[in-house]
Amino acid sequence: MSIGIVENVTGSFAFAKDRLVGKWLDWLILIILFIIPIIGWALLFGFLARVYRGGEPKLGDWIKMLIDGILMWIVFIVYMIIPAIVFVILGGAAVLTSFASVDGMMNPTGALGAALGLGVGVILSVIIAIIFGFLATMGMVRFAKEEKFGAAFQVGELFKIIGKIGWLHYILSWIVLAVIFAIIYFIVGLITGLVAPLGMIILWIIGPVLVIWQGKFYAHLYESA
Repeated sequence: MSIGIVENVTGSFAFAKDRLVGKWLDWLILIILFIIPIIGWALLFGFLARVYRGGEPKLGDWIKMLIDGILMWIVFIVYMIIPAIVFVILGGAAVLTSFASVDGMMNPTGALGAALGLGVGVILSVIIAIIFGFLATMGMVRFAKEEKFGAAFQVGELFKIIGKIGWLHYILSWIVLAVIFAIIYFIVGLITGLVAPLGMIILWIIGPVLVIWQGKFYAHLYESA
């Protein structure tokens, strides 16, 4: 039985709050990782893998956490390759059609066709990216739980898992969490526009909360299958 969306949102947030509130050193370390590019972010993704894995995610065993984070990145990048290729092919074709005159110069008709073609290419690429994003999310959770890199690409199993969750329920869950996070980032953006340093500090502070929150949210979905 799939977990309710509201129950998942509130339960996952409560998990994130309980994991960090009162454990200030862990929170501080995660904030530092959130700030440091590349290595810090890779470690943060490794910590996210531990959230996906279940139980109480703990800091430590840094080499394994770094490797897990890098592998999580690779999983996501691999899933995004096809949408990127589609965009390049459609976008390139649209640009080439704009040079449709005899002298090879862009003409108005070609320019209009290029704009329409590019627009269609962008829309199709976004749709494909969203679909592959659905798979990538469950792929990363599966990798974390199975602790096998290949498990992330067992597409048949991923379709079965999402099917058990319910595609509509999974998509709605995705949308709800995305909207919540978009609102949070919008508010932080407004604060940043008014007082730039304050907005950045707030983002650094809540960053670890958001990481754990979304990690537990998708782990709950996976486990409900």
